[in-house]
Amino acid sequence: MRVKISIFTMPVVVSFIVIFALGSPAWSQGISAATPWTKRCTDESNAASCSMIQQQFLVKIVNGKEQKAGRLLQITILYAQGAKKRVPVISLQLPLGVNLQSGVVVRIDKGKEFVLPYLRCRKFGCDVSTGINTQLLASLKKGSQMLVGFVAWGGTNTNLMKVSLKGFTNMYNQLR
Repeated sequence: MRVKISIFTMPVVVSFIVIFALGSPAWSQGISAATPWTKRCTDESNAASCSMIQQQFLVKIVNGKEQKAGRLLQITILYAQGAKKRVPVISLQLPLGVNLQSGVVVRIDKGKEFVLPYLRCRKFGCDVSTGINTQLLASLKKGSQMLVGFVAWGGTNTNLMKVSLKGFTNMYNQLR
C-alpha cells in the first residue's frame, strides 16, 4: 500500500517527525562547536547588509554517521532601521508543530527567563523576534550559553535547545 502525501499534509508530517524524534536516543541536536556563528552579507563591501546566524539541525545517526534531518532552530542577529537609527534585533525561527500559545522561553546562562511571543508561522517554521536592548546585549556578550525552550503542539514538556554564545562578541562587533 502506498501513502500519498500532499503539499498540505507535508508540514504536519514533518512536524510530527520532529516532535517524536526529539525524545528518541537515536537523534541528537547538531551543533558545530568550532564555528557556531556565521556571518551573511548581501553586499560584502557594506557591513550594514550583514547579519550573524547560528543554525541547529536535527541529526540522525545512521550506520554510525551523522546525517542532517532538518533544521530545529535558526537564530539571526542583525541591525534593522528604527525610527531614528539602526537597532539590533534577534530573530529565532523554530520548527512547525509548536504550541503557539506558550511562546518561546529564553535564558542566558543562569539569568532571568523571558518569554517571547510567536509572530507568525510560515512553511519554514515559526518566527519570534525582538529588539536587543543594552541589558540583553551585555548578557549575550558575557554569556556562554543561551537556552531556548518551546513546547511541541499537543505536548506539555518544554524542549530545550542549547545555543553556544562562543564567538558571539567577535561576530557581533563585525556587524553595524
